[in-house]
Amino acid sequence: KTLKVRNPAGTISLEALEAVREALQGDESVLLLVEGEEDLLALAAIAYAPEGSLVFYGQPGEGLVAVKVNGEKREKALSVIGAMPEGEV
Repeated sequence: KTLKVRNPAGTISLEALEAVREALQGDESVLLLVEGEEDLLALAAIAYAPEGSLVFYGQPGEGLVAVKVNGEKREKALSVIGAMPEGEV
């Protein structure tokens, strides 16, 4: 299954947020194609991935970052997403 979304720089579009949720909650493999920037979508992955999942993302100046999803990490990701201006989520 392939999902295509648009996600402008510096934001998490509602379309992208819902696609990440759909991809992580289903039982089939999903290819998520993002037109724009995917940087902040790691937050959505942390928010919606099953407990114990590993989410990997690149961070400038740091390299590859791995986050093991747990309640604390999920709450932090949801807090950042919730603090974004209206229309950016």
